[in-house]
Amino acid sequence: MKSTPAVSVLLREYAEKNGFPNPRLWADDGYSGVSFDRFGYNEVITEVEAAKRGERITPKPPYGCKKDSNDPKRIVSNEDTAPIVRRIFTLCISVLNVGKNYTQQVDVYFNFAGRV
Repeated sequence: MKSTPAVSVLLREYAEKNGFPNPRLWADDGYSGVSFDRFGYNEVITEVEAAKRGERITPKPPYGCKKDSNDPKRIVSNEDTAPIVRRIFTLCISVLNVGKNYTQQVDVYFNFAGRV
């Protein structure tokens, strides 16, 4: 089994290679996995709870969203880009249901629609 630092390096390399823009890693070096009283675990839970409340946990909102002008911790749907995100999800789901290559189909759609 690899050590936590070695696994962290592998995960960061994977994230960079695959275009994940803001990788976050939490570790509980030296703590047993049988207890929930661990620093890294508690950080994850705090961020999950913030996300459930709709609070922004990253500095930049995801594509299709924007900062809430009334509350900087919240994100809301961006009326300009949200329809594109919805269309991408709809295309991916429909293509997955028939077993085709979804990224190719999404690329074809947006090239045809003149959006890429």
